[in-house]
Amino acid sequence: MRLFENEGYDTWVSFYELANQKENLKNLWFAKLNSKLIEYFSSNLPKEWRWQENRIVWYLEGHGPESLGVWLEQYHKFSIWVNESVYDGNKIKDLLNTTEYSDLSNCFERIDKRFDAGYKIVELGNFNFNTEFDGRYDHDSIAWHAGVNTESYANQIIEKVERIIKNEVATEMFKRINQEAKK
Repeated sequence: MRLFENEGYDTWVSFYELANQKENLKNLWFAKLNSKLIEYFSSNLPKEWRWQENRIVWYLEGHGPESLGVWLEQYHKFSIWVNESVYDGNKIKDLLNTTEYSDLSNCFERIDKRFDAGYKIVELGNFNFNTEFDGRYDHDSIAWHAGVNTESYANQIIEKVERIIKNEVATEMFKRINQEAKK
């Protein structure tokens, strides 16, 4: 607080203007990260998988983005999600709780939430940049890395996604679940 008292009104105005640019900075940094993901996934998707770059979702061809798919929301929430108005969420929950489908959980480094409405498996903020936030980033705390550690961040996302979409067993599980749970 003394900073603003001792340095005068101009320091306060400068701080205030910078603080007002927070969302713009985050948007620029996340756009930089997103362009790396677009560059990579535009030519590195397994033949059965598709993705929507504007929503950051990977889904099986023929099932669409509302089906059980891989999601990255706000660049820190990595999940398996389904639109429960199109697919039977309870059926998916029952299937994922069987030993036959339990291996899908092994595609995640850790599980922070399970069966939270359309979110069937969720890993929150589990990225590492050798800071005190490692493993527990939120949208604000990870934004800087999107712009400054873009390559490392993109590689961590790619690794998480490919653990599922390049896994033939997981791909077959997604196919069966989507077929069985379609309303």
